[in-house]
Amino acid sequence: MNALHQKAIELKYEGKSHAEISLSLGKELSEGTLKQYFSENGMLYVPYLDYEYAANKKRLEESTNIFKKSSVKASQALTEGLERAINHSNDKLIIKYSCIILDRAGLDIDSNWKRSGVDNTWRTDTYEEFVEKCRARGIDPKTGLRSIPL
Repeated sequence: MNALHQKAIELKYEGKSHAEISLSLGKELSEGTLKQYFSENGMLYVPYLDYEYAANKKRLEESTNIFKKSSVKASQALTEGLERAINHSNDKLIIKYSCIILDRAGLDIDSNWKRSGVDNTWRTDTYEEFVEKCRARGIDPKTGLRSIPL
């Protein structure tokens, strides 16, 4: 494999068509030749897959590092938001921030929690309440499909 082939692989990874690659390479490789080279049995098929794998892995590592740097700030913002909601006794925001934090931690959450008017404790919807909410939205509670058109 020569430098021309390597450049063709890089251009294909950038999303260029065979015609655009041919033009970029100064018509040294025709569009038909490039189609043949990149076909499943072509001489650039496996090298392209290797290049694609390495480039995707590098992109993933770079984006992971960026997200790691920003995740600290995001976690702090969520924690501060939860603290403000607690200080202002805003139950809806407390639940919202708690759900986001627990979701980011990988824990299963149920966003239908609410305070019971009877004993002021937290509870989820009963099945009957769930069915009623579904019916009000025109959704079949058993299948989850819309039963009434909008």
